[in-house]
Amino acid sequence: MKLTFCGGAGIVTGANYLLETGTTKILVDCGMFQGGAENKGWNQKPFLYDPKTIDAVILTHAHLDHGGRLPLLYKQGYRGPIYATPPTAELAQLVVEDSEEIMTTRAQEGGSAALYSHADVAGVGRLWRLIEYKQRQSVGDVQFQLRNAGHILGSSMVEVWAEGKKLLFTGDLGNELSPLLPPADVIDRADYVIIESAYGDRVHEPVKDRKEQLERAIEHVVKHRGALIIPSLAVERTQEILYDLDTLVEDARVPRIAVYIDSPMAAAATEIYQRHHSYLSAEGQNQIRLGDNIFEFPGLKITRTREESKAINSAPAPKVIIAGNGMSTGGRIIYHEQLYLPDSQNILLLVSYQVNGTNGRQLQEGATHIRIGEKDVPVRATILQALAYSGHADHDQLMAFVQDIQRPIQHIFTVQGDDEAAHVLATNIQDEFGINASVPKIGEVVEL
Repeated sequence: MKLTFCGGAGIVTGANYLLETGTTKILVDCGMFQGGAENKGWNQKPFLYDPKTIDAVILTHAHLDHGGRLPLLYKQGYRGPIYATPPTAELAQLVVEDSEEIMTTRAQEGGSAALYSHADVAGVGRLWRLIEYKQRQSVGDVQFQLRNAGHILGSSMVEVWAEGKKLLFTGDLGNELSPLLPPADVIDRADYVIIESAYGDRVHEPVKDRKEQLERAIEHVVKHRGALIIPSLAVERTQEILYDLDTLVEDARVPRIAVYIDSPMAAAATEIYQRHHSYLSAEGQNQIRLGDNIFEFPGLKITRTREESKAINSAPAPKVIIAGNGMSTGGRIIYHEQLYLPDSQNILLLVSYQVNGTNGRQLQEGATHIRIGEKDVPVRATILQALAYSGHADHDQLMAFVQDIQRPIQHIFTVQGDDEAAHVLATNIQDEFGINASVPKIGEVVEL
């Protein structure tokens, strides 16, 4: 049996793993590479396999860096099933539809070709096979089931049995302290573990701090008649923020203030969260049963059209603007950053992981100017971070997850992290647990 690391190795994004037995080929994830130009260049390279020969795809969750190249896979001939939980399928389809629209617009403006078309996205929509957690499936001589990963709504780990061995692909493991989602399942055993390492070299702030940081930021912009700008992932991070804002507003912990969700995709994703509320935490489900719309509160305004988005700029301060994308590389947030970053009374609050090469990483590292399109934008606004909003497990949570798996474990591969984070986690796993661990490279093939 062979495992090929076709993406997500030595890099946070582009998750894509090929498992081959003598008769069956399975893909776990088919993600977009994100970040700087070097990272994005991987999207243009051929797949390390012929898509027509793949028997099935398993999608761990809906984020673009895990499912963003599914339409390209379809474009190049894949017609097999794509297995996912119901909310993952709905959210992933929304994400690739949005991705295609953005790429097509940029391609038209730049006189180039988009990576895939609307027809390819529609084709993906016909391939979904919906399965629930712990519902075992067979494809050829491979069996697998999904387990809750606690990362975003419907996110999964993948347990795979083949040729007498068990593999575990963690996908992205959630921050177990998130109040909106249940924690990841405990896995009893595995021979090989392919584990994410985005925060493999650091520990999150306590989750209680995130609401307090949000509260203080709002109080600051109210006092100084400024704007609070939050670059946020449309799927998961925005819903987490709305959940906290609902509590802060309804408990009168912050003054009444206009809150703009300037993202049609975030609005659509929130509706999916509401439809699939059985995947939320017990706390979230209980609030819904008691009649609380946990994603809605006085002062919330959702802007769907471009005209509504532009009108935010003339709305009086103080105000909160939440828009995609989370790394400030595109979406509506960049237009707000052009307007609000030069003013010192404003705050920009980072709540997402910032990949190397992105404007978000530059802001995180204290840049005094950033380039947005053709403009050089001075940064005078206060840049704050609320990293407790992270949807990823941190170093200590990842180590605890490994500790819970019964021995022996033959090998652990740390993936989906920057090179340093992946190596720190691999080294600590080997030193603390005596388990062989390594950081694979893209294109690396291992015999299991």
